[in-house]
Amino acid sequence: AANGDHPARMRPAESSNPGRRARADGVDAEALLARLDDAGDRGHKHGPVIVVIGERVLVRDCLAQCLQLAYTHHAVVAFSSLAAWLDQQGDYPLPSVILLFTHGRRRAAANLADEIEALGKVAVSVPVIVVSDVEDGDRIMEALEKGVRGYIPTSMAFSVAIEAVRLVEAGGTF
Repeated sequence: AANGDHPARMRPAESSNPGRRARADGVDAEALLARLDDAGDRGHKHGPVIVVIGERVLVRDCLAQCLQLAYTHHAVVAFSSLAAWLDQQGDYPLPSVILLFTHGRRRAAANLADEIEALGKVAVSVPVIVVSDVEDGDRIMEALEKGVRGYIPTSMAFSVAIEAVRLVEAGGTF
């Protein structure tokens, strides 16, 4: 494992380049897809993995630790951005599900749409769930139309959110 922990334990993971920041101007979907295709060709090294991506450290780490308690046979890894996950993608098997946390209206809608679209394109093999403070019907529909398989508002009870993750991981949509 990348930081010496057993793969079944939650590991907050960060970019191998600490000076790198998440891009605020959107995501280059084609470059990301090429990197994901390369990473997917390497196959699985360990058991199932859940990836949590979010900029807010406290929220991201709390979500990852709670997921680890609910998913005892999965490794749960957390990253600050999509780019940080891609930097370390080769260190982990292809995830069984990705949770992308978005924090409210502070994030430009176009940038969020780009990131959702980039992740939604890998939803064929890796289901993506958006976890968000925003419960706007238009935003939820836009995410689902871009290929996201689930949308969990932060106002939802954690027990319901866990079942939503299980449903999406099993092939459903929430």
